[in-house]
Amino acid sequence: MWNDHLQENETATWTGSCTGDKGEGEGALTFAGGYATEFAEGQLEKGKRHGQWVLQYGSGEVLEGPYANGNQVGRWKVRYANGNVAEGLLSNGRMTGRWVEREVDGDVVETPYVDDKKHGTEVRRWALGGVLETPWVNGRRHGTEVLRLRGVGVVETPWVNGKRHGTEVERDASGRVISEIQWINGEKRD
Repeated sequence: MWNDHLQENETATWTGSCTGDKGEGEGALTFAGGYATEFAEGQLEKGKRHGQWVLQYGSGEVLEGPYANGNQVGRWKVRYANGNVAEGLLSNGRMTGRWVEREVDGDVVETPYVDDKKHGTEVRRWALGGVLETPWVNGRRHGTEVLRLRGVGVVETPWVNGKRHGTEVERDASGRVISEIQWINGEKRD
């Protein structure tokens, strides 16, 4: 079976059939001895994962989605051990487009990705009220992050290349400025 990330001292076991020296058809894969234990069920074509698969990790994570020619593609669902569930698209194993994570406490996070990096405006909605909008560029916070707390007010925080930089402004529910904080390259100025 084909695996481009087999770790040293890791073993792989395939319970399905083989054609020649390659796994073929439905079966189960188990990886053990590497950085993570994985049990997976699905189909191999010429030794590569193809079609719908379910991957279960020793950490409790479960991933479900399709492969094509050994690469994760299409819509995937991730169930984390803590009960959170995330869904979105993978292209050649990399997150792309909008991913939505629903947390067990009712919070929802929508995150845009380009080539496995956050890129665009991530929106977190808390079940108890409030919204956080965070701008991302190539995996770094960049732009004005806006925190809106229902009935309390708004905090606008400027980010440049992953660091707070500029004037953070807090306003009460009526729009009156409560405080301003200066940031330079991630350090708070008095």
